[in-house]
Amino acid sequence: MKNPTMAIVTPRADGTVDLTLKARKMWQIKHVTAANEQLGKRYAERRCAARLLPDLPLKEAVRRITGAD
Repeated sequence: MKNPTMAIVTPRADGTVDLTLKARKMWQIKHVTAANEQLGKRYAERRCAARLLPDLPLKEAVRRITGAD
């Protein structure tokens, strides 16, 4: 089974980034713009953590998916 891509980060010429965040259902795709790459990555991590580990507090879920200690 393939591991599906959940977040796609696309840099823009003005320094901002476009995020495409996928969910289980096609109509749940979310498109957002972040001020910079770091904020875009953080937003994507939080969104994915909340979706993948809904029973955990957000900080713990983010820690688990990013491998941070």
